Amino acid sequence: MVDIPAEVLWGQITGYFTQALADTSDVGTIPDAIPMSGSITITPSPNYIKFATTTPPQMITLRPVELVLENGYLKAPDAANPDEVFVLASSQPAGSPTNVVWRVSFNFEGLASNEQPADAIIDVPAGGVVNIVTAMPADPDPGISYVVFGAAAVVTQIEYAESNRVYISDTEPTPDLGESALWIETDGSDTPIGLWIVTGD
Repeated sequence: MVDIPAEVLWGQITGYFTQALADTSDVGTIPDAIPMSGSITITPSPNYIKFATTTPPQMITLRPVELVLENGYLKAPDAANPDEVFVLASSQPAGSPTNVVWRVSFNFEGLASNEQPADAIIDVPAGGVVNIVTAMPADPDPGISYVVFGAAAVVTQIEYAESNRVYISDTEPTPDLGESALWIETDGSDTPIGLWIVTGD
């Protein structure tokens, strides 16, 4: 294959991904870290760039790349070794447009679709390295937390709302509540910050 022209800048993407499990039969009691398997897809935007200063002038099209995980490390298709993922850099001063962003989508084996990390947007530095793990922001909304006492509550109807809380009973749930209850608490801007399901014994 022919390398890209010198006017076209590129960089490297790395990443290592594990899953924490309850301690198994190994020595000690520390939870185990198991390398993840599956794939991560990186999708460029835009999907083409024009370079007028190359010889000859050319349009370079960009396509999504499905990266596989080998022992938890990113690996490009047909690459000899993990972590050898080289793509066009985000900054392309000789191109039109002059910027490329990459969307990262996760497809870890063993996780349902609603358990996958949220998509992230990363920049790839020209001549440098970006680690997906450190480049992607922390999830600002860690999701809904459930606290269950006794048998699991079955939510069938919401009765009323008051002070940014939605109830299915007329009492705020407590661990010794004698009936199933649920409330959703918001931060005052209709953004849920907590969901609790509580049942009494």
